[in-house]
Amino acid sequence: MTGHTTRRAMLVRSIGLLGGAAIVNFGEGTFNAAPAEAAVLTTQQTNANRAVDAYKALQKYFYVQDGTSLYRETYPWNRRAAATSTTTTTRG
Repeated sequence: MTGHTTRRAMLVRSIGLLGGAAIVNFGEGTFNAAPAEAAVLTTQQTNANRAVDAYKALQKYFYVQDGTSLYRETYPWNRRAAATSTTTTTRG
């Protein structure tokens, strides 16, 4: 065996897995049989969920609502400190 899988072999294995999944689903619907354990999230799905949560927090706490599509650098935002930091620039 050369160690690489052909497209045909992958199709045959996939069909076998799908057939097994269909039988399990049929059994659940017909006999009210539930799987023993809930499906565990994959690492990829967990990371995707974290990314969505981080983006929502970014939008909620850091997004500037003035139409510029910018984000603040810190939270909580201090309006007085932000005004003084932008007006006290020195030119040499």
